[in-house]
Amino acid sequence: MHRERQYLLLMGLRMVAIVVAVVVPGIWRWIAVAAGILLPYFAVILVNALKVRGTPDDPNYFVPEPKTAITDAGLTLGSVALIYSDTAPAESVIDQAPPARVEASAGSHVAISVSRGPAPASTPTATAVPNVIGQSQSEAIAALQAASFVVVVYQVSSTTVPAGTVSAQSPTGGVLAEPGTTVTIVVSTSSPAP
Repeated sequence: MHRERQYLLLMGLRMVAIVVAVVVPGIWRWIAVAAGILLPYFAVILVNALKVRGTPDDPNYFVPEPKTAITDAGLTLGSVALIYSDTAPAESVIDQAPPARVEASAGSHVAISVSRGPAPASTPTATAVPNVIGQSQSEAIAALQAASFVVVVYQVSSTTVPAGTVSAQSPTGGVLAEPGTTVTIVVSTSSPAP
């Protein structure tokens, strides 16, 4: 919505330039004509160059670069969790599941956690995300739901993690997040080789 307002403002300035070009004589007319011609170009360039942001409750709140990186790798953006972090700047990706450098088939979902920045002084509802790595899928789901988180399960083939065991999660255990935040767990579908 913010981009549309900026574009409309620049197009409004273009209309003013066109009116000035008709009404005002002399050099100002030519300046207004130039502005009327160049403003659409600058409107598109400037508006598209700005980072897209929404509100913290908007799933498109994060800067679009992570989505581009994920889709360029042939994967699909999964859930986006917004969490508080004292160490990561707001709007930066601080976690993902499955983790980086883990082989995934084309089209697989990648969940990311995006920092909201430091927790406000009064966040009575924010709670620590339980660490469920190493637990069975059912134990992990029970623990996360008991803490009032929504759970998304991705199953990934693994030769190093026992079948049915959580190998990764996003957001990471221990970070503060609001109840109702989506926590993605990655569960192995294969048994490790003997």
